Amino acid sequence: MPHELAARCAAFEPMFYALDIVEVAHSVQRDIEPVARLHFALAGELDFPWIRARIGALPAETHWHTLAKAALRDDLASMLRALAAEALRADGAADPASQIAAWKARNAVLYERVRQVLGELRAAETPDLAMLSVAMRELRNLSAR
Repeated sequence: MPHELAARCAAFEPMFYALDIVEVAHSVQRDIEPVARLHFALAGELDFPWIRARIGALPAETHWHTLAKAALRDDLASMLRALAAEALRADGAADPASQIAAWKARNAVLYERVRQVLGELRAAETPDLAMLSVAMRELRNLSAR
């Protein structure tokens, strides 16, 4: 594959989140660049790319399975927007690491519960819809604060 094409393809995944980042930046009245840095750092902290990949790997044998997968992906994106906005509203620090550390300290109990569930999910050979639904519930609890 030519280098230029490979570089363009590699940018597709992050571009998926561009509108979410703009929405969060607008809601918290911040510049897009620091919001993007926090958004991706928080996504990494909470294993969102891995969860999204596991959702994508779920079988979709019927139209309803396909709709369920799409709903899980939409919910995941919504939670990340909510979590990023909350972290940005609550902490004026400039760097994502400080913002995430402060956010984790404020949400320590729920954060640890999410980490525990994600650890169990990662240990499963092939996470199924039920397991991912439970993980999504824990993330929802964390994002609803």
